[in-house]
Amino acid sequence: MELADLLKRLHALAKSGIETYVTYDFVQELPPEQFAQLKRLEILVETQPAKYYTCDECVDEDCSGISLLPFKDRQTGQTVGLFSCCKEGGEGLKKVDLNRLRQWDILPDKIEAYLGTLTEQIPTATPSIAGADHSGQENIDPKGQDAIADWDRSEDKTRVCNWIQKTWIKRGKPKKAAVIRAALQHFGFPQDYYNRVRKEYNHRFE
Repeated sequence: MELADLLKRLHALAKSGIETYVTYDFVQELPPEQFAQLKRLEILVETQPAKYYTCDECVDEDCSGISLLPFKDRQTGQTVGLFSCCKEGGEGLKKVDLNRLRQWDILPDKIEAYLGTLTEQIPTATPSIAGADHSGQENIDPKGQDAIADWDRSEDKTRVCNWIQKTWIKRGKPKKAAVIRAALQHFGFPQDYYNRVRKEYNHRFE
């Protein structure tokens, strides 16, 4: 994803007032150099870690609000988080990398300032004919790029569900929960849309 498109999505999240931060799982989806640039521009600023953990290991549900007990792993010497899993198929105590609790605030004013500098650098374009510029190169159709989806539109629901299905297959059919959460981030939805997106996806593909 181009940096400008990512910034627009981050700006929409911050301005929504629902999620003004991004999680460790979100930043792991970003190219390392892009994440480094966001930190350098102070668009993402690390804040206090989350108090609770959400486990998505079960295929059809997530468990949220989990308190982790810090524990030093004797084998690695690293401090991890422990919690007791009581779900069907659970294996008692589970270990969690405490990095999973890290989160970064989104600073919309920094985004606006940076996007403003990009706008100032863009020269006035001469209208082209038949989608080509004067160099003979074809222009990029902005409609071909992903946009922030509107869940109230049927065509956007289809686009999101198709993206989940293709991404799930492309990644080797991992747990659906992780791919659905990636879709929420990709299309700029708040994380509390998870259940409605999952329900719509299941209706279409399962």
